[in-house]
Amino acid sequence: MEPCECNPDANSPYKQLLADQSNVGGISVRVDEKIIGEVAVLSLKGELLDDEADITIQHKIKSLIVDGVRKVIFDMERVNRVNSRGLGILIRAANTMHQNGGEVRFAKIEGHINQIFIETRLIQIFPTFETVGRAIASYV
Repeated sequence: MEPCECNPDANSPYKQLLADQSNVGGISVRVDEKIIGEVAVLSLKGELLDDEADITIQHKIKSLIVDGVRKVIFDMERVNRVNSRGLGILIRAANTMHQNGGEVRFAKIEGHINQIFIETRLIQIFPTFETVGRAIASYV
């Protein structure tokens, strides 16, 4: 299945914001979705720093919940910056999924982002995996 981008419905006030994937003076993170069996793999690219990233990720999580998807993996390989706001975005996304009977896992957390997960002890709270394949296998 081809990755699809996070596209809100036609009446969404964020349509143009989310449609601009160029990361020039606008959107800070891109979310590519791939469904593998019952698991949604959300590949994040860019920066998790601000309200725009929060809107993008929350919209995607809520869309998955509406569609009945309850198993999510955040592929963090192409995330180049995260601040405390970004950590809050990820925690909120995981909590939203959990409150709706779902689970979130993280894959490919490397470099300084891995260090942030270690220092904040998020690595002890959220299941993390070296590869997306291992994260998918953990749901079986």
